[in-house]
Amino acid sequence: MITPSSTRWEKHHPGERALLSGGLLLIALWRVDLGPALVVLVVTTASAMAAGLSPVLWARWMALPLGFVTLSVIPFAMASPAPGLSGAALADGAWWSPTGAVRGVALGSRALACASCVVLFAATTPIHRCALLLRRVGVPSMLTDAIVLTIRLQDVVRERFLARARAARLRLGNHSWSARWRTSASLGAGLLLDTVVRAQRLERGLLLRGGFSTERVVAGGWDPLSARRIAGVLCVQLFTAWLASLVATSP
Repeated sequence: MITPSSTRWEKHHPGERALLSGGLLLIALWRVDLGPALVVLVVTTASAMAAGLSPVLWARWMALPLGFVTLSVIPFAMASPAPGLSGAALADGAWWSPTGAVRGVALGSRALACASCVVLFAATTPIHRCALLLRRVGVPSMLTDAIVLTIRLQDVVRERFLARARAARLRLGNHSWSARWRTSASLGAGLLLDTVVRAQRLERGLLLRGGFSTERVVAGGWDPLSARRIAGVLCVQLFTAWLASLVATSP
């Protein structure tokens, strides 16, 4: 049995979370400005806190898109400026372009806001619940069953990896590069073999149980669509769009 992560929105219909994240995503894609992007970021962060996610977990999930966006902004600032725009030559072929830096920050903030909308949906809706939702809307069971099996095997591999890594560090040590290399080599070899064995055992167990289906292994369902919650989502989106337009038009 796959146990979903615990949030305040766990029993809410996934369509409500999809409506919230999708609407905020459209608002983030509306304009390439820093102001609207910051508004969407604030709203998605507040929504994540309202769902019961811890600030540490939310910051950890947003760290990867933030790092990617930060690295993507650098080429805009170091690119050769367009004709008629200001820019200072730093070296042969390298330019510092204030206009490009401002443009890069605007594009990067919009990309980060879009990523926060996706992370909000992923953080509040476990992927096996998404598989169950896809199955109920008519997606073939072969695809949804493969998704659930992959999730289960991933959890097993992660648990085995952590256990083997701890055992290898205690046995071989972690005080030098040679010890770390031996630890990594033995861990990779053992984990590959263990993954194949676990996958074979999982397949054999499913055959003995008479097959596999997403509906049988995903625990529970969810509440029906709530008109009150949908109205609340629409109010949040309208307020976000109004605030984003206000910030975008302000000098």
